[in-house]
Amino acid sequence: MATTEDRGRARDGWLIRRSRWGHGYATEAARAAVDFAFTTVGAGEVISLIRPDNTRSIRVAEKIGETLQRMQVIDGVENCVYGITRAHNP
Repeated sequence: MATTEDRGRARDGWLIRRSRWGHGYATEAARAAVDFAFTTVGAGEVISLIRPDNTRSIRVAEKIGETLQRMQVIDGVENCVYGITRAHNP
């Protein structure tokens, strides 16, 4: 998991070993990353870049309160940009 701050936004990401999928680790880590970004880093928004076919990561983003903001091509790859603002952090 990594969180970076850029112009008032933070981007979070995580990798979970396939054998550990379905145990809630990604959701727990994502919630902690969002909390860290808002309370420690001072970010105004957290975004997640997710490939459109990655339904598990999309579900995690939705579970932590992120919503689809837009589609964006980054380095030739289409990504869903999910996000949450400090004001909407549950």
